[in-house]
Amino acid sequence: MLGGSVASSIEDGLDKMARDARTVLLAIAALNLGGAALLWIAGGVPDVSAVIPQIVTGIAFGALGVWARRSPMLPVAIGVAIYALGLVATLLTNPLAVLSMWGLILHGILIVLCFNGVSSALNYNKLKRQFGDKLA
Repeated sequence: MLGGSVASSIEDGLDKMARDARTVLLAIAALNLGGAALLWIAGGVPDVSAVIPQIVTGIAFGALGVWARRSPMLPVAIGVAIYALGLVATLLTNPLAVLSMWGLILHGILIVLCFNGVSSALNYNKLKRQFGDKLA
């Protein structure tokens, strides 16, 4: 019984870390899709093609979130890389979008989310390596 409870608590810890890492990806997906919906509803875009990149990015982050269910490190790393590339592209094409007050606040929150996701994924991998043989 004692061995079962230890393995169960380790599995619970792993599940929590994977859930934390996955939540970051799903939050970024929700922000992208929600932002695209708000722009479209508010009439801030002339046609759908203006929000297609946000929709595609939101779907990609949602798919990464689903993938991160059991092994979060690679999906989180890919998500952070996609976010960083998008941020650099936005800085090169429209720096005022990032450097405005709301842009700085939003990207500051996203950077903190990415940091937390990577931290959770690293902790997941560490715990998985440390106690992997006890989980079988």
